[in-house]
Amino acid sequence: MSSVRSALIVGAGVAGPAAALALAKVGIRSTIVESHPGPADGVGAVITLASNGYDVLRTLGVASSVDAEAQRTFEVHMSDAGGQTFARYPSSGFVMARDALSGILADHAARAGSRVEYGRRLVGAEAASDGVVAHFEDGAELATDLVVGADGIHSTVRGIIDPDAPDPVYEGVLGFGGITDAGATSADPGVMNFAFGRRFLGYWRLPDGRICWYAALPRAEETSWRQIEGTPSSSWLARLRAEYAGLYPAEDLLALSTPDDLVTTGPMLRMPPVPHWHGARRRFRSCAVLHLWTRGIAGAGECARARQVSSGPA
Repeated sequence: MSSVRSALIVGAGVAGPAAALALAKVGIRSTIVESHPGPADGVGAVITLASNGYDVLRTLGVASSVDAEAQRTFEVHMSDAGGQTFARYPSSGFVMARDALSGILADHAARAGSRVEYGRRLVGAEAASDGVVAHFEDGAELATDLVVGADGIHSTVRGIIDPDAPDPVYEGVLGFGGITDAGATSADPGVMNFAFGRRFLGYWRLPDGRICWYAALPRAEETSWRQIEGTPSSSWLARLRAEYAGLYPAEDLLALSTPDDLVTTGPMLRMPPVPHWHGARRRFRSCAVLHLWTRGIAGAGECARARQVSSGPA
C-alpha cells in the first residue's frame, strides 16, 4: 500500500474512525463520510469489548480514553433458570456505551488528520486508472486511492463490491435491554452474568449498583424498525415479562423495569459468508471485521444501532 496516500471511509460509527486511525499509522489520510446528519450521540446501546478488541484499541492509541469511560469485567458467571451456577471462569472484558466509544474514536481520528463529513450518502464507486471515483447522492464525486466500507450490516459498499453478495439473515429474535434497580438480583461487581433456560438473559452490575440487562424476544416474522418504533414500549415490556415468567433473575428485573427504561437493539441479524470476489485487477475476500482493496473498495463490519422505543400506552 506504499502508493496509497488517501482513503475514503464510508461510515462514522465505530469501525470507520477506527479504520482511519489504523490508516493514519501508515501515512494514509482519510475522509470519513456518514449518511446521518450528525455524530452518533445517544445512538446505540452498550458494547462489550473482549480483551483482543481492547488490544486493538491500545494499538490505535485510544486505550486510556476508553479506560476513563468503560467498566471492566474480570469474570463470567453462568447459571440456569433457577439461579444455580454451572460455570464460572476468569474472562477480561470491558463494557461501555456505543456512542461513547464512537466519540472517542472520532476525536482521536480528527487529531490524527482525518475529517468527517455528515449528511453524505455514497451511491456508487468505480475503479479508475489511478484509484477510485466515489459517487454521492447529491451528485458530487470524489477521487481517492482507497475506499473502505464501514457502513454496517446493510452495507452499500458491500453491494458495490459484489452486487450478488448475500443479504443479512434474520435470526428470529428481537433484542431488548435496560437498566433497572437490582432488587433481589445478586450480581457481583466486575462479573458478566449469563442465565440460561427457556430463554437467555445477560446482565451485570453497574458501578452505582443498578443492573444492566439484555434479552431476546422470539418473533418468527422479521419486524422492521418502523414497526418496532410504532409499538409502545409498554407492549414490548409486557411481552418480555410473559416470555421470561418464572425465570431467574429475568422475572424480577423485568418486573422492576419501566417502559421508559426499555431500549431495543432491533432484529438480530446474521451475515452469511460473503463469496470470494475478483476482477481483472482487484480482489476481495470476505472478512468478519475489515476488508481492504488497495486502489479499490473495501468493506467493514459495524455495530447494530439501538433505539429507545416510544413509551405510550399499549
